Amino acid sequence: MLFFSSFLLLNKNLSKKVRIILLASFLIWSLVIVSNELVGVIKVKLEHAEFEKKMVNIIPQNSIIITNYWDKVFFPYYNILTFNHWNKTMENERFLLLLKELEKSNNKEVYIFHRNVQDWEFVKNELNNEKINLTSIDEKSGLYKIIFLNKSSL
Repeated sequence: MLFFSSFLLLNKNLSKKVRIILLASFLIWSLVIVSNELVGVIKVKLEHAEFEKKMVNIIPQNSIIITNYWDKVFFPYYNILTFNHWNKTMENERFLLLLKELEKSNNKEVYIFHRNVQDWEFVKNELNNEKINLTSIDEKSGLYKIIFLNKSSL
């Protein structure tokens, strides 16, 4: 782009009016691209803020959230446990061990929050196999509460 604009300014074969028109159109085109990017970034930030406000009203503070969502900035009041690859053996074992520990402690509410998890069915099946139920809190945003089916609740 820089090459193109310098070419327009230095090209002596084009008249001054043509160079100015081409340069102005190039600058306008660049401005449109930059402004579209800014609008996209602002829109995403507003969606995150709206989502955070919604989640803070739903989930009690100091709850545990298990998620694949990388942006912990939006959940400052919670204990966040991140799993990037749910269906990999090590992550899966870590996840199940964590759930067993949480079930034993039974002192905090546990939520699972997934965003764009391709293998979400795998996670649900694993929880089902371990006799752990999910209650949908907000299915659109991917928020579920984990309910442990221990012997005392049967």
